[in-house]
Amino acid sequence: MGSLVPAFAQGEDKQIQVHLANEVIPLNSHATTVAGFLDELSINLPQDAFVDPPVNAALNDGMSVFLEGLSV
Repeated sequence: MGSLVPAFAQGEDKQIQVHLANEVIPLNSHATTVAGFLDELSINLPQDAFVDPPVNAALNDGMSVFLEGLSV
């Protein structure tokens, strides 16, 4: 049998600032991309959602991720 490969690679622990609904939420992540970070949080983006940086961008320690068009 083949080995299972995780959907998103895991890297070192990073501190990320999430900007959502006029709040800044400090979170930690091991994801290597913004998409992986959103997956860790079980966030499914609606079609009209805005994410900056884009979901295919690398996730770096200390970065901010802006989410618009999501309800919590």
